[in-house]
Amino acid sequence: MRRHSQTMPRVGSLVRRGFSLIELLVVILIIVIVIALLVPALGGARDIAKAATTRTVIKEFGNAVDRYRQDHAELSPGIFDETEMGGQENADTFGMSAMKNMILALAGGVVYENSSGGIGGGGSNALKDFGPTQAARDDNQAQGRGVREDLIGAEYEGNPDYFQPSERYFVAQERPRGQFASGAAISNSEANIPDLVDAWGNPLLLWVEDDAAPDVTVIDDFACIDSGANADEVAHFYWASNAAFLKATELGKSGQDQTTSSDPHSLLGEGISDTRIQTTLTGLLGNPASPAQELDGADPATLLPASARGRIVVQSAGTNGLYAGNTERASKNYDADASGLRYGLTYFTDDGTRRLDQSGSTGSANLIEDFDDIWLTFGN
Repeated sequence: MRRHSQTMPRVGSLVRRGFSLIELLVVILIIVIVIALLVPALGGARDIAKAATTRTVIKEFGNAVDRYRQDHAELSPGIFDETEMGGQENADTFGMSAMKNMILALAGGVVYENSSGGIGGGGSNALKDFGPTQAARDDNQAQGRGVREDLIGAEYEGNPDYFQPSERYFVAQERPRGQFASGAAISNSEANIPDLVDAWGNPLLLWVEDDAAPDVTVIDDFACIDSGANADEVAHFYWASNAAFLKATELGKSGQDQTTSSDPHSLLGEGISDTRIQTTLTGLLGNPASPAQELDGADPATLLPASARGRIVVQSAGTNGLYAGNTERASKNYDADASGLRYGLTYFTDDGTRRLDQSGSTGSANLIEDFDDIWLTFGN
């Protein structure tokens, strides 16, 4: 019998060689590098999309403002006037935001216990403890005037229909998270009235020019901390109208501390000297094409704007959740955290020389461009 010989296969032909430890580490390292490159790019893309959405939200609001002004002899919307909103009581105690004030005029929700002067019915159950001053709150009680949150933006007979805020971007900023905490004797209930927020979930600042403001000759004419205890210090803009947010230590969805108790912080946050806040407000809100003095011979440190960027300026804190943050490029370029954002830097460099454009002619800078904040103006 013939024996058949069988050839045994080589071991190497049956067993595939695996990755060595070094090769495996190289593959892992490559994956980590790719992820590290992709994550910032994806985050940047998300922020670009949120910025675009925020602009859309603000434009819808601004269109409502413009329609209101057309129907009301160019007056800005609001339940309370700008001097009341800028009062010392609002800055120190109540913290009603300029946005709330305007939303109530554009989207309604204000009711009365009787039918005279506004929407009738429901006034007895409505929130009456709202407003920038105690006198305003007392007046609410006397008139039977209140706010029903469920009617804001609703189709209801007598309700203004200029603006229907999207529920996604209309969020109450509950104290103390969203607004500064007031004294225990004062109700915080107006915090339940929602504010318009940006796509990052942070409330929008609303700067409304006072129609009664004088011509600008000193900085107090343009920007003040407040309109005084008796509302007799009239300026174009008041910090107090946004004190609710600029005194907050944990604001909006981002939970950012706007005050100088942390770093980074807002250039407008509580804890910065009044002079520096006035200086920065003037630099941010002053019209870069309208100096109040002739530039020849002007002192860059005291140069002021003759007019504002707009009658109504809406400001989003942008990606970092800080309103004009002290670590942003504009702040660093102009040393704004130390001295405030001076309006004179629009036309002069830090050493006092005039700015020139590419052709060598007199030029200017837009001071807000190097902040990541989003700015839109209306009512011009």
